[in-house]
Amino acid sequence: MKTKLEKERELMKIVIYSGYGSCYVPPVMRKEIENEDFIHGRIKLASILEDLEPTHEELTQTIYDEFASENPKDKETLHYLKCSKDPSIVYVKNLEDVYGLTYKMEVVDVDTSRIWKIIEYDGAEGIEYFSEPRIIDKDLNFGEW
Repeated sequence: MKTKLEKERELMKIVIYSGYGSCYVPPVMRKEIENEDFIHGRIKLASILEDLEPTHEELTQTIYDEFASENPKDKETLHYLKCSKDPSIVYVKNLEDVYGLTYKMEVVDVDTSRIWKIIEYDGAEGIEYFSEPRIIDKDLNFGEW
């Protein structure tokens, strides 16, 4: 049975790129979302990432470094890291360019009962909610957010 707070909050899963840099969607996943707009593509990506099997129990720096430096011959298969201790984070490798950069994708919950947006700073994304303005001077209609 859901609590009153859970009934009021409408949670949705979405993918953000929480690591600094930029966004990358591997071709295998890109095919799944190519007919979706920006936000619905992110929602569908969340479902795809959640369905991926973990590759490790726990992610260590050594495991990450090996993944980031490898250059797999098979460019058609999805190469990713996902640990069972924190399954909301998935690292994917860009095999389409010569640099083979690694990107951090994260599945986060968004409370859709509130107005929200994806914010970005130096390529790292997050979720921000809009708040109601606080009226400082009602006669002047002056307020702050």
